Amino acid sequence: MAKRDQSEPASLSEDSVAKRAETTEKYFRVKKSVARRAVSS
Repeated sequence: MAKRDQSEPASLSEDSVAKRAETTEKYFRVKKSVARRAVSS
């Protein structure tokens, strides 16, 4: 499996894109929860 990944740089960039999307999603979720806390307090 590792050998195939090395010969396929596309899969590597796909992985980094997925990771970035995950980070962005987490960031927005935190932002939303912080905003909700500010409104409730």
